[in-house]
Amino acid sequence: MPHPFRRLPSCASSVVAHLLLALRCCLGADAPQTGLAGQLLKAAEVTGGLVVHVNAGNGHLSADLHASDAFLVYGLERGPANVTAARQHVRARRLYGPVSIEAWGDTRLPYADGLVNALVMSRGDLTVADDEILRVLAPGGHAWVETVADPAGTTATEAQMTDWRRIDKPWPGDIDEWTHYLHGPDNNAVAQDKRVGPPNALQWDAPPKFSRSHEHDTSMPAMVTAGGRVFYVVDEGPPGITDERLAEKWFLIARDAFNGVELWRCPIPDWGWRQWDPERAGGDWAAKDNLRIHLPVTLARRLVATESRVFVTLGYHAPVSVIDASTGTVLRTCARSTGTQEILFAGGRLLLVARTSDRQDLLCSDPDSGEVLWERRATGAYADSTLAASGGSVFVCDGDEVVCLGLKDGTEAWRAPLAARLRSKHWLYPDISLVANDGVLLVLQQKTLEARAAETGDLLWSAPGGDGYGFRLPPEAYVIDGSVFYFHRPKPKMEPWPNRDALDLRTGKPTRQVTVPANLIEPMGHTRCYHSRATERYLLLGSRAVEFLDLKGDNHMRGIWLRPACRYGAMPANGLLYMTPNQCQCQIVRTLHNLNALVMRRGLEPAPEAANPLVRGPVFDRPIARDSTETGAAWPTFRADARRRGTNLASVPVDLKTAWQVPIGERPVQPAAAEGKLFIASRDDYRLDCLDATAGKLLWRFTAGGRIDSPPSIHAGRVYVGSADGWVTCLASTDGELVWRFRAAPEERRVVSYNRLESAWPVHGSVLLLDSPDGKPIAYFTAGRSSYLDGGIHLYGLDAISGDLLYHTVVRSPHVDVHNPKAGRPEVAALDDVLTTDGTYIFMRNCTFDRELNLRTPQDLRGKGKQPGQYVSSWAGLLDDNGWNRSFWMAAKHWPTHFANQSPKAGQLLAFDDTTTYAVKCYTRRNIHSPMFFPGTAGYLLMADPNDNEPYLYRGKPDTPKPIKWLPPVDEKMGVAYDKPVTGDSRSTGYTRIAPPTWSQWLPLRIRAMVKTRDKLFVAGAPDILKSDDPLAALEGRAGGKLLVVDPDTGKILHEYDLPSPPVFDGLIAAYGRLYLATREGKLLCLAGHPPT
Repeated sequence: MPHPFRRLPSCASSVVAHLLLALRCCLGADAPQTGLAGQLLKAAEVTGGLVVHVNAGNGHLSADLHASDAFLVYGLERGPANVTAARQHVRARRLYGPVSIEAWGDTRLPYADGLVNALVMSRGDLTVADDEILRVLAPGGHAWVETVADPAGTTATEAQMTDWRRIDKPWPGDIDEWTHYLHGPDNNAVAQDKRVGPPNALQWDAPPKFSRSHEHDTSMPAMVTAGGRVFYVVDEGPPGITDERLAEKWFLIARDAFNGVELWRCPIPDWGWRQWDPERAGGDWAAKDNLRIHLPVTLARRLVATESRVFVTLGYHAPVSVIDASTGTVLRTCARSTGTQEILFAGGRLLLVARTSDRQDLLCSDPDSGEVLWERRATGAYADSTLAASGGSVFVCDGDEVVCLGLKDGTEAWRAPLAARLRSKHWLYPDISLVANDGVLLVLQQKTLEARAAETGDLLWSAPGGDGYGFRLPPEAYVIDGSVFYFHRPKPKMEPWPNRDALDLRTGKPTRQVTVPANLIEPMGHTRCYHSRATERYLLLGSRAVEFLDLKGDNHMRGIWLRPACRYGAMPANGLLYMTPNQCQCQIVRTLHNLNALVMRRGLEPAPEAANPLVRGPVFDRPIARDSTETGAAWPTFRADARRRGTNLASVPVDLKTAWQVPIGERPVQPAAAEGKLFIASRDDYRLDCLDATAGKLLWRFTAGGRIDSPPSIHAGRVYVGSADGWVTCLASTDGELVWRFRAAPEERRVVSYNRLESAWPVHGSVLLLDSPDGKPIAYFTAGRSSYLDGGIHLYGLDAISGDLLYHTVVRSPHVDVHNPKAGRPEVAALDDVLTTDGTYIFMRNCTFDRELNLRTPQDLRGKGKQPGQYVSSWAGLLDDNGWNRSFWMAAKHWPTHFANQSPKAGQLLAFDDTTTYAVKCYTRRNIHSPMFFPGTAGYLLMADPNDNEPYLYRGKPDTPKPIKWLPPVDEKMGVAYDKPVTGDSRSTGYTRIAPPTWSQWLPLRIRAMVKTRDKLFVAGAPDILKSDDPLAALEGRAGGKLLVVDPDTGKILHEYDLPSPPVFDGLIAAYGRLYLATREGKLLCLAGHPPT
């Protein structure tokens, strides 16, 4: 199948509410493709995706290949001088990040298999074999190899294209698309995909990291894929905050299916609960829970794709739009399709079920003209989600009958009564499914399964009925290789499914028995609320998360770390497993977040050249000493010190003014300050700047091979910084010259993450520096994402001076033994994070290590002198800036295991010194499942607690103190009274307190940054306001910012300052008697005291 790559960054929609967005994106897309780059892209039919340029030279062609925002371009160049020149050229054109240049001299390309849409290899020092080019090309991708050098390198004519050789990657026959909610128009949710299997590696990931809410509508209710693209509907509103005053932000987004590069997006106004559940308005929204199950059952059936077109309703009550799949342009709307709730594409025609208050129609439309070809009005009522089509026939439940119509003209072929009446409730599925396959229609209800001849309606056979595997779902049936697989729910409902016979599609006779391994399905309160899926080999069940039941072998997997979004689930297609972002805190230590495309790699051993290399730089032997200009209290690493306390002994005055400001770039990170210098990274363009701390003058600049997501660490004249390309770099602080580089990634393999190339094993920017017993500094860091992916997370300890490897361990989680009923979950499960310490141990989220990186178990930490001291941790990671309501920070002597909205020393951000912990909470209310917050009401709670006031889990045992009632309002009516004991139920109160805070006060400030200095507490953020004409302004940083000076002993506000822009999350530091603040608008501000007069 061809794989076109065309793009218009925004849907050419006439929707007024999003006109400015559409205009901005369209203007960016209209840049003409001229010169050599234009010729190459045009010849390859490439207008979006990942483009690799081998032998990038001076970078001119690499930059030109970035024809629009739909492109991600990666240039490889062997010569160091050319790399420098190319980077300078790309930066001069303000393209760095979307276009990047890497020094590369290997004939093996640093990309995951099937990742690259187009490859251009100019003449140069680096030659790559055709087999290697084909390995990295995505299905349908193209490569151009220059055979005769073009001296100018900037223009080309049609005749000059004969100087280039083309290589095409064919579309493989062993992968499949997923064009409808249940795979195809026949409702048989089975992918003919031989590559999909239990995943163990990442291909790409993309936002959002979390589904917005556990209590309200899921953020990604629909997804399909066709023509090498993935299309989905998503709500990009602020995560964690569910407030009826805030509008949702719904979009239809297209990404490349094999690398996740965003191709275009189209706004969807008039979509959300206000349209489909207006009765939700009003009342106490803290008391509204589990409303995600009220999502209309047909929502996922409103999105269908083909290779060239997308069919969708761009509004809940809007007509069906026909959209160009390559550009996002709306081509037409379908006549009389207002009220459409289900869409199928079969035999070149659109089938639409349109419902209004007074009618229900089945329409057949011509997608080329939008005109109605025929229509059929329901005699009763068309049952939700029963429309199916196969072999020139259309099937639907009309009232208590199954009806078959001819696709060509809508003529009724037959009608048959249902064996049992439909049972249905508002917003819930009816108890029926229709699956059409190979001339047979399966009619599945809870009481009976009937197989009818699709042509005549004759009953072929019947059997006992079945259930939906998931929570509150209709019955599910799958036809695989001529056999019917379906489920039956035993009692109690969470016991494993009994062994069942698979039935012959035509006769109903048993063909084989399905044996479910005894330990495949982990018991839980209820199954997941999304439809299961299947491939030719696997049933992908939705019990605890995603369980792979191997129908043809023994490659089962209990995927407890794989949890997709409620109501939609996962999608197996294109040889990948697409995991939608979930809203759960269950298994928070192991569950993947983000929109993920995962792959089953059959070999995870590193390539032969994968020994971790140490590269010595030109100043490796130069004596490097601490700069003599160091004065005052510094901030030499992430959050000031190795314990990540967010505090130092700087003496900063109350009276401040802006001494200077400099532009940094999009998404700056927290600065660091040492040796009289400032170090600040611009995350998305891979840049680390070193500035004079007094004047803000640029001293030197370093370009990494990937994102830098947190500040470097500075020690004794050296700067240590990790980057997402999988490397750690040591630079001289005086001039930025290279001392050494160490590759932490076990091999050079790039994937795409959030529209940038990264190693499969990225390294966080901030390196943990600790002294060894003999006083020598050791640099600790991680490389990896999950203990379940790509062989696990690597942890290293290096001699910080020489770069020599001292310690190395890998945290990996083996799969559960599904045949052993006594086998539990893996003892180790981890997600990566910036490392922190209590001074003795090293922590990575829930994992504890000693200084030699030996993993310590909970049993190891028991006993006098073995327990950790206070350290800081976060469920979502210390760098997460989403503000999700089901995560929090905590300063304690243990990893948190329960919610902490009632807890001391916990909140959305904190800082602590030797005696006191300062924390800010916004999610202070709680319903039975989730902490809640309502902007512009009570405000944010800033509080101080003694460090020995530990978070308390009340278990209700005799002779143990009861928690105090301290944080109004406590939503006791929701079953989470402040003193509800912890009994293993996550719906208990969670952590609470037995002593009141030293002080607390509510502030009308969305605190996103906090610093404790010698005698002051500084907090900064956006005002906690809700503008009636722009409710999201403050949450999105468009309402200015404020800085408050707080007395740390009393909580009294000493001074308040307006800021032109709020800080980035955790973007404030104190050093040399000044404050330095990185803003959301991409600037670094220096706030200093007034000079003496």
